[in-house]
Amino acid sequence: GSAGSGVDPASVPAPVTYTTSGSFTDTATVKDLAGNTSNPTSRSVQVDATAPSLSVTCPSTVLLNGKASATVTASDGQSGLAADPSGTVAIDTSTVGPKTVTRTATDNVGHATTMSCTTNVLYGYSGLLQPVNADGTSIFKLGSTVPLKFQLTDTGGAPVSGAVAYVQVAKVTNAIDGTYVEAVSTSAADNGNQFRETTPGGYMFNLSTKSLSKGTWDVIVTLTDGTSYKTVISLK
Repeated sequence: GSAGSGVDPASVPAPVTYTTSGSFTDTATVKDLAGNTSNPTSRSVQVDATAPSLSVTCPSTVLLNGKASATVTASDGQSGLAADPSGTVAIDTSTVGPKTVTRTATDNVGHATTMSCTTNVLYGYSGLLQPVNADGTSIFKLGSTVPLKFQLTDTGGAPVSGAVAYVQVAKVTNAIDGTYVEAVSTSAADNGNQFRETTPGGYMFNLSTKSLSKGTWDVIVTLTDGTSYKTVISLK
């Protein structure tokens, strides 16, 4: 070509790097070796520097065999989602314990966000049944055997067999808080601290009070669904 043709390398614009998300337009010109300037040329680019937004929400507790689901909501306002986990996920409530739902959203440039939520599946617990008053008003004679009884059910009220439960007692005060004196026979007490199932879904522990002392006690029932329930009794 003639003198002055070709692009002046010194006039070529340097590359531009964007570190934030958004739409950007670059306009540039170049010169030839004779000093002539080109018409401006523009180019727009959409930059995605952020990971997708993602929420995974679920109820904190649900009864055994109840209905529960996690709600998943994902979005990406820049490059869009390559993997969109949005929707509802049914939670398995056929067994007790923590159930965790984890989902990942990925955008079209490879950013990923992972979130999870946990629902605790629980037994339906009746509370301690008679002769123990659930409101803490029972007084038993020191040395007697206190029958601790409760029922476990699922969400529909059906009895749940095969559960494991333990009892502990803790002294609260030497004062006697109860108001109702309960009459119980002195029967054989259970060894260890595990309840036994006496009827379908019905659990019992004969608590000996011979080694205890007068005053007010917490009776703590711990179930293998991870819950503990406290009931107050008094001994005099």
